[in-house]
Amino acid sequence: MPRVFLADLCHGGHNVKTFPYGIGSIAAYAKAEIGDQLQIELFRSAEQLAEAVLTQPPDVVGFSNYTWNGCLSLRVAQQVADFSPNTVIVFGGPNYPQTAVERRAFLSSNRQIDFYLPKEGEKSFCALLSTLAAAAFDANGLRASGRELIGTDYLRGETLISGALAEKIADLDSLPSPYLSGIFDHFFEQGYAPLMQFRRGCPFSCSFCDEGQDYFSKLGQGSNARFIDELIYIAERVKGDPTLYLADANFGMYPADVELCGQIAEVRDRLGWPNMVNASTGKAHPQRVLAAAEAARGILRFGASLQSTDAEVLANIKRRNISTETLLEIAGQSQSQGSTSFSELILNLPGDSVEAHLTSIETVVNAGITRIQMYPLLLLRGTLLDSAEARERFGMQTKYRILPRCFGEYRFGERPYTCGEISEIVVASNTMSFDDYLYCKEFQLTVELFYNDAYFAEVRGLLQHLGVSMFDFVRACHDLKEHFPSELAQLYAGFRQSACDELWDSAEELQRFISDPQNLTEYARVEHRNSLATNRAIGIMTCAGALHQVARRSLRRCLEQSGQGDPLVLQYAEELLQFSLLAKRDLLQPTSVYDATFNFDLKRGSDHGFAVDPRSLRLEQPKAMRFWHERETAERIDRLYGAYDDPIMGMRNVLYHSMVETTSSFFRRSDYLSA
Repeated sequence: MPRVFLADLCHGGHNVKTFPYGIGSIAAYAKAEIGDQLQIELFRSAEQLAEAVLTQPPDVVGFSNYTWNGCLSLRVAQQVADFSPNTVIVFGGPNYPQTAVERRAFLSSNRQIDFYLPKEGEKSFCALLSTLAAAAFDANGLRASGRELIGTDYLRGETLISGALAEKIADLDSLPSPYLSGIFDHFFEQGYAPLMQFRRGCPFSCSFCDEGQDYFSKLGQGSNARFIDELIYIAERVKGDPTLYLADANFGMYPADVELCGQIAEVRDRLGWPNMVNASTGKAHPQRVLAAAEAARGILRFGASLQSTDAEVLANIKRRNISTETLLEIAGQSQSQGSTSFSELILNLPGDSVEAHLTSIETVVNAGITRIQMYPLLLLRGTLLDSAEARERFGMQTKYRILPRCFGEYRFGERPYTCGEISEIVVASNTMSFDDYLYCKEFQLTVELFYNDAYFAEVRGLLQHLGVSMFDFVRACHDLKEHFPSELAQLYAGFRQSACDELWDSAEELQRFISDPQNLTEYARVEHRNSLATNRAIGIMTCAGALHQVARRSLRRCLEQSGQGDPLVLQYAEELLQFSLLAKRDLLQPTSVYDATFNFDLKRGSDHGFAVDPRSLRLEQPKAMRFWHERETAERIDRLYGAYDDPIMGMRNVLYHSMVETTSSFFRRSDYLSA
């Protein structure tokens, strides 16, 4: 009876560990086609896989190959090959070159791989498994035959043999469900986060994305009924994570998605799960995406993954975006529904510049999007931007770094080894110097500290009422960088230095660094220093006074430059930021209580999102207010912060422990004191 292991390995430090949906779908299909004579097991842990191989080597081990686990898969595959030379090793996944020359070079450099399955894997893996079984799992003999196998690449000597791709699957219901078949049941006990897929493929051709190839433009889709059956199965068994993750590239963009979101909300109401749907929402039909978010009743965030708003950049990456007017409209509607929203931007896309990147940020800020998620440009293997032609055309200069949280020390039996995923990022081009790149990185930190998640909602409300750009406030904050208070200046200096220190000139040099366990231990200790999320956590938790000091000067400048700086408005702005600070200072001391006296009715202002005329809030007599945390909130802050020995990780945990809650849930409440 054939024994098959399928592994979608995950580094131990990775912050989101989901069910391995890809290999689960392949396993369910293979079981259905081949029947009970097939024994198949799924793995996420490298060490659990090693233990199983050492106990009884299987006939076949299949590995997924993504940018976040490719190195780990190759390292484990080599050790499997060394320990059990007769075990057939199969790889599949998008972290694979597109040209025949590059594929031959990849397989030649990784001889532990017997066969590689590009694109969809269900039909090609099942066909390969049947062929191997007929050949008594003699991989060497099968490769020596030079026979073309459906959807399969391999080397015969130094010659690349490539079989025609299997027909793309249009009806995902034709594939057995990895959930309903029970193949995934043991992952519930291990606390993994459920991952589902409603639709495969992407109709867009973005050159930075591995789904920008023509192959993926033909979509596969399942039915709402099948999806809900799976969702109910999960909801009745899930432990831990309240989030449902979706693998769809453009969720919410199609009519069926709107109905599905309503059905998901009904399951949540009935079974208490999911509390959040994490999805990459559609790049077109934004009104439909918004309708889907509304149907989901607050558990699906609206997202506009713009990447850039510059026309030249968009043309260079073969991408079209929604209009600024539409972005403004749907952001406003999302806010009126009480939902948060997000957008994604990528730094250093072809044609990007400081001006273009800041204009992209300005567009999103002034649209009122709640959170801007900003990333460097990774050159993913097999994408159009990874080609020699694109590198030369756009003058892309690259460095190498360890992918965040994708590294660790592991064991294969008694053999310890280190492993880290090495990514190639663009740090300069013919339109952006390296110094420009660092300036933009620092500006991104300013966006995190002074804008994201409406940290300065009070300022935003005032500026909105006065018709002043919120981006002007953010930029004014950044322009004061040379005059920041010392603790904030140190945060920025450390962030800039870490942005340089994490970069390496070659992958080989970085690989030698990773191979030393002492180096990797030290890197793990300081890795967070280049993380926008971590630096934001440090800033909000420890630098609230400094942030408000900068905000006070910047707001005054914006008001004066816009002609809105009359004495009463300036006095209101001072009290507004005092109010803001008392709600947010010393969040790691949640039992602290603060009192202050105000000349404006800031409680009424808060009820209207501070988007009111300051003159209408003027009080006849000053009033005293108290700022405090409810006991439950204070205990929750202490619990989240104390969950880690490392204080910095504790700060991160407070801010990022949940995708559902915003930072404001940890701010102090306020009310007037009795006379």
